[in-house]
Amino acid sequence: MIGSSRLRLHHFLCTLNFQGKGYSLPFINNYLRIKGHLQRFPAQKILIVNSTDSICGACLHKRGGQCEKEELIALLDKRHATSFGFAYGTSITWEKAARRIRERISLPLFHTLCEGCSWKEHGICERNIGSPKQVVPLSIYCNDK
Repeated sequence: MIGSSRLRLHHFLCTLNFQGKGYSLPFINNYLRIKGHLQRFPAQKILIVNSTDSICGACLHKRGGQCEKEELIALLDKRHATSFGFAYGTSITWEKAARRIRERISLPLFHTLCEGCSWKEHGICERNIGSPKQVVPLSIYCNDK
């Protein structure tokens, strides 16, 4: 992956569904590079971390090695870990993670997982999760705006 092969737990769902919207142009460009790389190399292993990751690199909320909204982000990560069976410090391929998320996600689960995420209020996530074309990468933003 561009940068390190590290993702926070909630970023798996966000990355699976990212459509090119975000905080700033540098953030969007960074995210698009990462997502493109994962799509080209789905068998690459990704380390699951509980701190800032490759996606956070250009985020406006990153302060040093931490997110200024860490309390909320940690809660989002915990919900995703429980629902998708991911664990900190382990590695998983993008292909396996994406398949697991697609198999388990539903609108009610999404509403539970992403409660408190400011991107949720835009409705993009809900429209995409409810789409019958769920096998296509969708757009979910589980970062706080």
